[in-house]
Formats: sequence, structure tokens, C-alpha cells
Amino acid sequence: MENKKGQGISLNFLIIAALALIALIIIALFFTGGISKIFKKQSDVVKLSDNEKALMVANCKAFCSLGNKDKFKSPGFSEEAINAGIKDCGDFDDFGPMDAESAWEKYCENNVLK
Repeated sequence: MENKKGQGISLNFLIIAALALIALIIIALFFTGGISKIFKKQSDVVKLSDNEKALMVANCKAFCSLGNKDKFKSPGFSEEAINAGIKDCGDFDDFGPMDAESAWEKYCENNVLK
């Protein structure tokens, strides 16, 4: 029998073909938006609208102006706001961000917002 060396597909070709196929799949997922579904980036993160944030900040400033420390520290934000990381008035850039007690002392007790 003769030696039929070199008539099959080489291992190097198979490896390069597999890598090329993986690259094509990743490129296709990127352009179709499938990667965000796979990695669940910010699609699952609750996003608050600018109007909702502005209303919450206005409420916090009102609590500050009225001297209502309890409401400033525990304003009763929606579950969506809490899931987005805003649990009290100190979590807004307008007041820090810092803990509610520090924000109260810095902005409300010192009449910064009054």
C-alpha cells in the first residue's frame, strides 16, 4: 500500500477555520444587538428618566427648605429608584453623593438651599 500522506485536511486548517467561524459569529452578534442580550449589560438595569430624577431632587430640596429631616433621609422613593441605587436624598449629585445625614448637615443645616 502506498503512503497517502497530505491528502486530508490539516489540523492547522481546522483550527484556523474554527477561529474564523467564532469571529464571524461574534461580529454578527455585535451588529444585530445579540451581544447585549448575552451579557445583559445595561438592558436589565433600571433607568430613571431625567424628569423622574428632577422631581426627586426637587422633593429633596423642598424637604431641606422646610426643615423636614426625616423625609430628607427617608423620602419614600419608588422601587425603581431604589433598584437604580437612589435610596435617599444624599444619593443625588446635587447633594454629594454622600450619606443622607452628611448631606443634611452640609446643605440643609447650613442653609445652603434655603
